[in-house]
Amino acid sequence: MKFSIEVLSASHTKVLRPLMQASFGLAGNIMALDRGKITLLCKQDDKLLGAVVLGEITYHKNKKIGLVKYIFTAPEARGLGVASRLLDEAIHWFAVSKCTEVVACVEGYNTASSNLFIDRQFKQFSFIDQVRKYQHALPKVWLLGNHFLDLGYFWWSKTLGDAAPEQPRKEHRKALAITVIIHTVLAIVLALRYMPNGSLSLVWQAMVTIALIFAIRFIPMKLYAHIKKYPLRYRPWETGIVLASLITLLFSGVFMAFGEYYPKKARWKESQERRYLARIALTGAVALIISSGVLLVIDGLYGSPNFFYEGFQLLIVYLPVLAVFDMVLAFFPINSYAGGRIRKVYPKTWALLTIIAISVLIIAFII
Repeated sequence: MKFSIEVLSASHTKVLRPLMQASFGLAGNIMALDRGKITLLCKQDDKLLGAVVLGEITYHKNKKIGLVKYIFTAPEARGLGVASRLLDEAIHWFAVSKCTEVVACVEGYNTASSNLFIDRQFKQFSFIDQVRKYQHALPKVWLLGNHFLDLGYFWWSKTLGDAAPEQPRKEHRKALAITVIIHTVLAIVLALRYMPNGSLSLVWQAMVTIALIFAIRFIPMKLYAHIKKYPLRYRPWETGIVLASLITLLFSGVFMAFGEYYPKKARWKESQERRYLARIALTGAVALIISSGVLLVIDGLYGSPNFFYEGFQLLIVYLPVLAVFDMVLAFFPINSYAGGRIRKVYPKTWALLTIIAISVLIIAFII
């Protein structure tokens, strides 16, 4: 099929809003305000089939990153190669502009875009890889790269020019350990704020508490996947840690970026794996909700144990809140929690679990 590529004129919002609404829902109205550095349109005759919004990030004086901010196509044009043509044009435009690499920030469930980047030799870079690469410029790169406060997004990168392509390192277990440690520190800060007279045992109790929460959520998921012989890998929600830290440090609130399990393969389709992933997510979400209820029953009948008082109090605060977050945050752009996967496959089950989780949280506040 023959396409033409054009540079968008000044009427960015007017032209792109209907197409972005079709691709991103209500959030498309806000996204259409982002003009980027340049926007390329793909047309067939006078019909708009898709577009890509591009940006640039300059860091370390002479290094310039090309950013694929949004790439989207009309529903009727999907599968026709429109996105591939737009990405090829974007890479060419960045090469002409002397960018040293091209990056994109893609939701973990958006495998159509991820597979498109894989086909163009992009590599998925973890938080640790990004720290090594961008060093002190990382906050600027995240901020300008639409990657600072998001959840469940992956960072894709492709080297341009004569430089050898960088290879990301596989550090999934280390990422899980780091995620647990960061949340342990945040739990200690939160506990000291509300329990200033807490003992030194608060440190180890916070460590045990956070480890328990991660175990309650992830062990059932891992066991179910093991029984079904479905290989998984853990990916942290690296920038979700920033949001969790800000909420804890500035607002004394509870928020946790769990990270998530994904199929253990580079290329996969969300539509084909969705049922498996929904069932895996269901085991973790149910475990959180049941644990929250059991904890409240124990507290009501027996109170907090003396040897684990601070940790028990943290659990009473954390578990019900996180159970609600895990179910309620199920809509774009924050739909990479368990609830997002469950809602798409088992909407009635998701609604029931959401009501139960909210009810448990209300009971926790009343008690």
